[in-house]
Amino acid sequence: MFIIKKKYLPLLILFALIFVPKEGKGQSFYEYKIPVEHAVIIGAGPSFIYADNGGIYSKLKFKLNPSITGAYSRKVNRYFDVRANVGHQKVEGLKTTNARILDIWESRMSANNFSGRVNYLDIMPVFNVFPSDHAYLRTGFNIYGGLGLGVMMSKVDLEFENEPIIEDHKITTMYIPGRAGISYKLNDKTDIMLEGSLLFSFTDNIDGNENFNRLGDHLWQAQIMIKRYLKPSSRIR
Repeated sequence: MFIIKKKYLPLLILFALIFVPKEGKGQSFYEYKIPVEHAVIIGAGPSFIYADNGGIYSKLKFKLNPSITGAYSRKVNRYFDVRANVGHQKVEGLKTTNARILDIWESRMSANNFSGRVNYLDIMPVFNVFPSDHAYLRTGFNIYGGLGLGVMMSKVDLEFENEPIIEDHKITTMYIPGRAGISYKLNDKTDIMLEGSLLFSFTDNIDGNENFNRLGDHLWQAQIMIKRYLKPSSRIR
């Protein structure tokens, strides 16, 4: 049986204090006195555009395309964060085979198909269903949601019946982002999130075809996201 002699015990204690990782030393109530207010988020997933010539939505006939989002989040209080989002979505229509509808669009000089991209930027408050006083003390699961205001810029190519393609059809418009999701705590500094978004635009002309459907042109997204809390300042506020 191995027995530690008393004369070596101080040396062993000193050795342990020197070589214990900093993370181990930090496991104390002191770290919870330091606010963890800032986080970055990145996500990607499938998306589609609701548009006059985007497809037959009642029959789930439309094209899915990728979307990506990057965000910065700041904790305001135990219930609310404020979040700034920037992102990109590919958009694409689905040409109808209905001759009657095509005749209507041709008489209106409306595009029967389109493809391109939309870039967007917005800011929104986020409400957390399960609040926490400190980011490291948050619950394992949380549900969140919010509304905001932003601006989107689209650039698409328009296709017409028996007409040449019109390139670089551009629209800039305001929109209202609505987002809701569920998050799961992987560790103190990292969450994985599943989020659904509706970007409700104030235009019906992203697709070059206006007033055929009752609603304007809006973006829908479902994204898997990673949220990483940033290292807090060592200064106690």
